[in-house]
Amino acid sequence: MDYFSTLNYSLANEDSSVELSILPAETDNVVVVAGSGARVLPLFAKSPRRVVCIDVSPAQLNLTELRIAAARSLSLSDFRDFFGYGRTDIGWQKRRTLFYKLHLSRPAQEGLAAIFNRNGWQPIIYLGRWERAFRKLASIAAKVIGPKAMAIMKCQSLDEQRGYLKTHFPHWRWQLAIALIGQSYVFNRMLYGSQLPSLNLAKSDYRYFKERLAKTLDVCPARENFFLRILMQGHLPDLDGLPLECSPSLFESIKLGIDSSEVEYVCSDLYDYLAQNPGRADFVSLSDTPSYAESRKSRVDPTPLAASSNLATHLATGLSQGGIAVARYFRHRPASMKHQSLIDVTGHYIQAIERELTCIYGIDVFQKPA
Repeated sequence: MDYFSTLNYSLANEDSSVELSILPAETDNVVVVAGSGARVLPLFAKSPRRVVCIDVSPAQLNLTELRIAAARSLSLSDFRDFFGYGRTDIGWQKRRTLFYKLHLSRPAQEGLAAIFNRNGWQPIIYLGRWERAFRKLASIAAKVIGPKAMAIMKCQSLDEQRGYLKTHFPHWRWQLAIALIGQSYVFNRMLYGSQLPSLNLAKSDYRYFKERLAKTLDVCPARENFFLRILMQGHLPDLDGLPLECSPSLFESIKLGIDSSEVEYVCSDLYDYLAQNPGRADFVSLSDTPSYAESRKSRVDPTPLAASSNLATHLATGLSQGGIAVARYFRHRPASMKHQSLIDVTGHYIQAIERELTCIYGIDVFQKPA
């Protein structure tokens, strides 16, 4: 897919606390869709013995390698500064110096240096296509919802926020912003190039985003939600509500996990990899790859995955006995996820799923019987 041929994601767009809570400690073989790497990094806190980072985009794999190398070598403070988290930017010279101190493969170093050089060594967390687009959308949304809605960022607790929503929040402005921006046309135009997954999780784009964002406003204070801050402010202006990779309580465990893990980077379609490595994956983090199944074709079997149920078949093939897979769905849940060799165990993890910060995904958990 053309959409996956460049750097699309440079910041977290998933809250991997779900996967982290489900992943057993010291799992032998973890296979995870790389994305920006921000969804991979927290998993090292569980000290997996082997982690395969897989993506069809070399740029996303390079960025994942950068995150892992940075977490291995830098302090939490330097890690945050390097990627651009926080109120002040460290500047291009210090960022460049830190970059060349990291131990990266030559392809990753060259590919990432080219991105940094083209952008004046700005923070890379804002250089992905998704992040660039949402900075523009956030500026539009801020004008529509107005300062009264933006004041929700001052609420210090969930109870205070719920009270503010009842008494002061301009809901009509919020709904107008959703109606204007939360449309397939807008997302295709700015992000997906007509490859946005078709919607089957709600009756309309407006209803889908209205319901999901209402839940986002009820899960935690907006100031503590990195995803909501990106949607409303276009950036992360301070150290409140950073992604899980920046968690002080996790970072040292992440560093220890990286040191004790074997890490592999594979540029491939996830489902082809699973089909070609039967029974090896003890835990698979699929991200929202099932949502794009109808647009992909497998090199193992060129039939569209959603039409032939190859997606679930390849997943069942790749999982070990007792292996677990976590699937996310953005707008679209394909029927092909059903398979006779997979048990739906989502109900065992409802509490973790309900606490997920973005609230934009449907989430299922599958297990292959032992």
